[in-house]
Amino acid sequence: MVAFKLGSNNRLLTVLYVILLVLIFVAYDGETSNVAYFEAFKPVGKNAKKVAIIGAGIGGASTAYYLSKAFANSSVHLQTTIYERSFHIGGRCRALEIPYGNRTYIVEMGASIFVDVNYHMMNATKEFGFKFKKPPADMRVGIWDGEQFVFEESKWYYLNVLKVLWKYGLAPLRVKTMTRDKVNRFLSVYNLPSPFTDMLLLSSALGLESEPQHTAEHYLKNLNNVYHPYLSHFVEPATRVNYASNLDDIHALGGFISLAPEGAKGIEGGNYQVMVEFVNRSGATVKLGNAVKSVKKIDERGETKYEVVGSDEKAEVFDAVVLAAPIQFTNIHFENINVDFPEIPYRTLHVTFVIGQLSSKYFKHSSHESLPEYILTTRTSTKFNSIGTSHILPDGNSIIKIFSEKELMDGDLDELFERWSWVHKKVWKAYPQLLPNQTYPPVKIEDGFYYVNSFEPFISTMETEAVSGSNIARLIHKRWAKVDIKAKL
Repeated sequence: MVAFKLGSNNRLLTVLYVILLVLIFVAYDGETSNVAYFEAFKPVGKNAKKVAIIGAGIGGASTAYYLSKAFANSSVHLQTTIYERSFHIGGRCRALEIPYGNRTYIVEMGASIFVDVNYHMMNATKEFGFKFKKPPADMRVGIWDGEQFVFEESKWYYLNVLKVLWKYGLAPLRVKTMTRDKVNRFLSVYNLPSPFTDMLLLSSALGLESEPQHTAEHYLKNLNNVYHPYLSHFVEPATRVNYASNLDDIHALGGFISLAPEGAKGIEGGNYQVMVEFVNRSGATVKLGNAVKSVKKIDERGETKYEVVGSDEKAEVFDAVVLAAPIQFTNIHFENINVDFPEIPYRTLHVTFVIGQLSSKYFKHSSHESLPEYILTTRTSTKFNSIGTSHILPDGNSIIKIFSEKELMDGDLDELFERWSWVHKKVWKAYPQLLPNQTYPPVKIEDGFYYVNSFEPFISTMETEAVSGSNIARLIHKRWAKVDIKAKL
């Protein structure tokens, strides 16, 4: 869900994390229907290869798109088929349309932001002609510990600077410097000479092998002696809103990625449109509402191939298969394929949209107008992880988005709101638990069988899934064209 950008603003960096936390939540603002069916017919010739992609989220959609680019000038002709069990393209990137008054508001349910240094998402947005959402003005952030605000952003920039300097010293600058270093290391992934097949080797090549081995708390507090109140009041709220994790149950790399959303971007109408366009431009055949039931590795005249059976009960043989969904949620029966690797646990996240006014009494403010528009939390706040204003409505109400680890019942909403009139709830496995020392799933499970989501326990964002999709497109191209692609796809 969160992407990252290296900052370039040198003005008093100690206050930037206040603003960064706003940016984290700004784009968390959306379930727009995008049912589509793309059918591409290409004659199967001697040099034709068939690829099945299971899943039409960012991983599957980007793989299809980059495959089409990789083989655009090749003598090998591709026939790509995408199987998607739902009736929409975008996976966990979902938008919700909320009719209210005389207009319809669109809010992001998941996969809400990307940032300036995210090559694939930025390039696709520009190439496809999408418009960026305008950032809201005069939005403030507060950090809530369950009893009181431990920090509230003022509308006055220099007052924020003084407050942060006085309370936390140079801790924000130290953490920002470390974050800049980690982001710079990761950016070398775009210039690797060859595609990768092993996540552990990739982390080593990027110089990021240590960070996933430690919790963020241990890495920052014990190994780098960062001032603990700053970790509690600023760093942990960032990991809680981004990955529903506290500092002691997320690896350090996940912590740094949570702190690097400067330059956050979102697309007008919903980010899922990038996935739809990826698929549309790939020329792939898309089978929406067709869940894959089984994948069987077979030998066909001495060549390894894969028989895929969907919920339509039709069997089709492919030269390669790309799994672009968390394997444990697919319910696919695999035959003659070694999928015996540790399961990556995923976080269950409750997303609640409410139209109403927050309670000034609950948050101990004089009026709801004085409340921060974005409320992040420390670990001592147990009712919710974050509250954000997606839209301020003409009648004085707001569309509010709440992340929580448990379902919010009507009684909870009565506490949090002075008044509320409409609610929409979504619960899902939003992202992996970025636990330290996890065993990464293989990128290449078998010869001709690839796993996009092997990247997720390392870093889980829209951009990194596109990185993984691009990498797998390169692997498939190298397998059949026998050469590496040197240019960026």
